[in-house]
Amino acid sequence: MVEHNRVVFASPEGIAAVEMYGQLLGQAGPAGVGSYEWYHVLDDFLQGRTAMAIDSSNFATDISNPAKSRVAKQAGFATFPHLAGRGPVPFMSHWQACINSKSRNKRAAFLFLLWATGKATSLQTAAAGLATTRVSAWSSEGFRKAFGPQAAEAALINLQNADVDRAKAILFHPQSRLILDAFMIGVNEVVNGAKSAKDAMTGAAERANAAIRG
Repeated sequence: MVEHNRVVFASPEGIAAVEMYGQLLGQAGPAGVGSYEWYHVLDDFLQGRTAMAIDSSNFATDISNPAKSRVAKQAGFATFPHLAGRGPVPFMSHWQACINSKSRNKRAAFLFLLWATGKATSLQTAAAGLATTRVSAWSSEGFRKAFGPQAAEAALINLQNADVDRAKAILFHPQSRLILDAFMIGVNEVVNGAKSAKDAMTGAAERANAAIRG
């Protein structure tokens, strides 16, 4: 998304990727996909209205729950799609627990975070089917049992292949909101057929780089 403080989604590779993505969603995606949120993706899959979905690994417990899912017995889980001979590079994102710089109880907050992210607590959290901050918890037998062996294996492979630096380059960029807004608008223009991938990504990159320059 960002390299040397310039966006790169108007590169030949970026344009080709968005073109493929736009064709998939435009030709085989749900109506109104441009305004979809994660809960729309999950609900469609739970109701059996879609053949494939890519989103949060935490969806696995809902998908496998017969009380919530119509596809609990049919659904399968796999690593992030990738070309033959190349490893998957899924996006990594997570919630954060932070200590406010103006907090009057920094030591207590720090000790709480040590407990909350510690190995023992993480193992208990994983056994409840929730993702944690520790690979050891994702690899634990409790997590495999709660998540299901297939989903747990796919989630662990995705975690190990995720490019953290790539995610940080855009999420923590000072102009991330403007960059992502420009990209999102460009992608939607491709999905709804308003523009070609080349025109949409070129325009989006111009807007994003202007925001970066200030």
